Amino acid sequence: MDHFQAIQQIFSQNFLRIPDYQRGYAWEEKHWKALVGDIELLEVNAEHYTGTLVLHPAEPRTSITTQDGHTLGVYDIVDGQQRLTTLVILLDAVRRQLESVGHRMAGGIKNTYLVTSDVEGQPRVKLTLNRDTHAYFEGVVLGDGLGVASVQSSRQLARAKDFFRKYLEAQRAERGDAAFTAWLVQLVQKVTSGLKLTVYVVNSQAEVGVIFEVMNNRGKPLSE
Repeated sequence: MDHFQAIQQIFSQNFLRIPDYQRGYAWEEKHWKALVGDIELLEVNAEHYTGTLVLHPAEPRTSITTQDGHTLGVYDIVDGQQRLTTLVILLDAVRRQLESVGHRMAGGIKNTYLVTSDVEGQPRVKLTLNRDTHAYFEGVVLGDGLGVASVQSSRQLARAKDFFRKYLEAQRAERGDAAFTAWLVQLVQKVTSGLKLTVYVVNSQAEVGVIFEVMNNRGKPLSE
């Protein structure tokens, strides 16, 4: 696996999971605004280093064959889950706007970054959150279902969805539909091709424990 990868490369080659030992989603408005600011400043076809992603192959080793015949590995995220979750929520918001204007890119975003089908036609979410929040994430944040955000991390997921929805609606009102659609396409290119992560894969569970303690000493308290 290459060490320096774009968001597109990461999601087109893997299914990703956030293990239960990880804390829930915790990014706030200051983080969302900073991310949007970085993307706005990024020129089309330019690259922007946006952090580190540490992965561990799922145990037992697992792969999923998609409906189009590609076999993708399944990896647990040791470090980098907050940023990836946020980017998925942003791309879903973009997908909804593109669907509203009938743009075909909406389907590609859904299949690559959100939900695809396996070889038997069953839906498979590309990013699975931990046990506390995944049902809410899949059904309410990425879906159109109704649900109660019973934990703080679910409430933050809902706030992130609302933040990006309002951000894109403001851009649409400012630019008008035609210019907005072209701007959305550029935004997708910036996010999926311009944002780059340093990707490390650790193969042993012992390494995972050490790296998690060193890089991400924010796991769930023992009381949980």
